[in-house]
Amino acid sequence: ENFRYGLVNVSTQMYIKSNLGGFKGFSGHCSYNRTNGAMLVPDPEGNFKEVLQICRIEDKRLVYKKQGVVWNFPSSSEGCVKVELCVIKSGVKISLTDRWYNPVDETVGDEAAISFNVTKRGDWQTIIVKYNTNTMKAKIIVGDDEKEVELKAYAPNGLSYLHIQTIAEEEDQSGTLIRSFEKF
Repeated sequence: ENFRYGLVNVSTQMYIKSNLGGFKGFSGHCSYNRTNGAMLVPDPEGNFKEVLQICRIEDKRLVYKKQGVVWNFPSSSEGCVKVELCVIKSGVKISLTDRWYNPVDETVGDEAAISFNVTKRGDWQTIIVKYNTNTMKAKIIVGDDEKEVELKAYAPNGLSYLHIQTIAEEEDQSGTLIRSFEKF
């Protein structure tokens, strides 16, 4: 995903406080009004491309303040996910799961098979996660840094979702920029 066609392949919505109780025919998060969360902004390198900006906006109308993005890829028990990002201020939590979570769901890190924070500010960096749900192991590669981890949750049908969310605890309108992600 390189956002060439906008945000059609990802979920970024946030929820606005609304009257709940299923009066719209739905209950739970389905009955909330929605608004845009993470949005595309011009790439700061001036190349006429757009990148995804994930940040935290303090708006009392929002149910949750942390922006995020969720991307669905073909399910597999073993594979590799690559994310190209640039942390401007607050970093992000990157999680791989076997099911969809709301982009604003702050519990995804507790439930995901793999979840870790990226906080190093500065230049663009490539994050690679190689996983195998059969062996319950993953390798996280950030630049020259490589770490092997155990999967935290069993995923019998493999992993199929990338969830990235800001870790900002206070307003951060700069956040993190994401240029692309891919699964291979």
